[in-house]
Amino acid sequence: GEVTWDYLFLSAGTSCLLGYPLYDGSGNEKKVTLYTLSAEAGIWYLNDFGGGIRYTAGGGESSYSNHEITGSAGYMGDLFSLDLELTWSATKYEFNGNLDTHTISGAAEGSWFFSDSYSLDCGITIVRTTSDALDMTYDRGTLRGGITGDINPYLFLMTGISFGRDTNDYSIYGLDATVAILPTRHVKITLMYMISYNAGPGVASSGSGAPGGSTLLTSGSYLSQRILLGMEGRI
Repeated sequence: GEVTWDYLFLSAGTSCLLGYPLYDGSGNEKKVTLYTLSAEAGIWYLNDFGGGIRYTAGGGESSYSNHEITGSAGYMGDLFSLDLELTWSATKYEFNGNLDTHTISGAAEGSWFFSDSYSLDCGITIVRTTSDALDMTYDRGTLRGGITGDINPYLFLMTGISFGRDTNDYSIYGLDATVAILPTRHVKITLMYMISYNAGPGVASSGSGAPGGSTLLTSGSYLSQRILLGMEGRI
């Protein structure tokens, strides 16, 4: 839900995650049910500038808890736009021991409007995740380029390709596509598809969750896919 006053906005929401995977230090997996609450406040583009802050808290099975704070700022001009985002999160849960992760990520994305309806997009994302229990520090950087188009008032398209590298010597090749349809001014339907090929040798853990030395968590290259379907009602 969201309410706005001129250039100000305030939103809040909740979600339930079914079958969310948790992993221990030896690569074992189990599925749990989690719940989240979030709240966000900010400024729409006032004199071409905007920004906001979002807080999310999560909890559920296996004593899972998560806290996340995101700050964002942006500029929207006639010819180009620039968006910046910084996120910090901390997660704890119990699975063959007490596990924890801390993540900080930063992202920057710019767009050049080469027509009234289309733009070329370019962005970079950098992520660092640490875990004391797993004796792990993981870094990943990703570059993405794409194109966005408002085909007409009822159809929006966005697609892009990406390339990334991480500290596990993986090369990550990605493709994404998003379609948004507005059959009426009160309803918005969104479909997003993302696929990535992760080319690398495998991942090992040597933390407290892997007794007796390093344990191989991922044996080699793998493919991952995600499909998201959303519906939004507007008053």
